[in-house]
Amino acid sequence: MKHIFSKCKTCKRRMQQVLTSYNIPCGCKTVEVVNVPAYQCPICGEIVENDLAYENAKRYANTCSKKTIDYSEYEDNENTNLVIISQMLW
Repeated sequence: MKHIFSKCKTCKRRMQQVLTSYNIPCGCKTVEVVNVPAYQCPICGEIVENDLAYENAKRYANTCSKKTIDYSEYEDNENTNLVIISQMLW
């Protein structure tokens, strides 16, 4: 995995936020994870992956039974659960 940089190493242009997808092997199946945030150079097209987003995508893929999952839906659900838990603790 690459680290996120604000500028492309090749073109030195500012990277733009994009959504990408990954095929993640999970045991004897492969799960496609769509709508994963990443950065892309507008000149050369190089995509720089977000390490945290990739690790979360792997975790989500390992906990599902579907062939395709939407990263943004899992993130929304996880954030909602964190809000509920923090409200319960207060």
